[in-house]
Amino acid sequence: MSQGPTFRSDLHAGDVCERVHSPVSIQPPGGPVSPTESPARGRILEAAYTQFYTYGFKRTGMEAIAAAAGLTKRTLYQTFDSKDALLTAVVEYAAALSMPRISRWISALEADPLGGIDTVFVDLAHWTRAPGWMGSGFTRIVTEMADLPDHPANRVARAHKEAIEARLAQALGSAALASEIMIVLEGTLILFLIRRDPELIAAGARAARTLVKTARRANNPLSLENFIVSRKQ
Repeated sequence: MSQGPTFRSDLHAGDVCERVHSPVSIQPPGGPVSPTESPARGRILEAAYTQFYTYGFKRTGMEAIAAAAGLTKRTLYQTFDSKDALLTAVVEYAAALSMPRISRWISALEADPLGGIDTVFVDLAHWTRAPGWMGSGFTRIVTEMADLPDHPANRVARAHKEAIEARLAQALGSAALASEIMIVLEGTLILFLIRRDPELIAAGARAARTLVKTARRANNPLSLENFIVSRKQ
């Protein structure tokens, strides 16, 4: 029976690379457009996601999205009456498509928190090696829309991140630990985007594992640390 990948305490970039074999496309995490979408709407969402991700929201025109979708501009505006409405729908679409991946992470963390951390960061290593990878689409959108914090797309992105953190808290049994893991995940991705150093993924995994181990010790009344504290009281 094959063992899953493991991030050891001495993990380095080479270890991450050994666990990443197949190339990954810049599909929104989770796969192609949902089969429940209408054909035109689905094509628009896929095209808009790629255009916004590659060129940014403000630099992408509706004409370019229509052309990429193989549709007329009239059809585009019949489906989405404004660029802002399209952006919000794209963020909702990407959030929905990311949930299968998040669910895999949650299942792995529920089964074994330390092994689950390995699963999460190996998945991130795959993602960051995708040709043309430029970071999290949510982060890119929020950064670009920083002057409009109440934009519906920003609200959707915030709600999505909060939902992920809530599921992490349930899986790990601790809201505080879930918040810390989210900080490590987001920080790892941003630093990797800036420095493009695979060792950062391994460092993020080590940091997350340390957080899990520390939380376990703190919650274990038989741990050495808690025994010492109780003796001092």
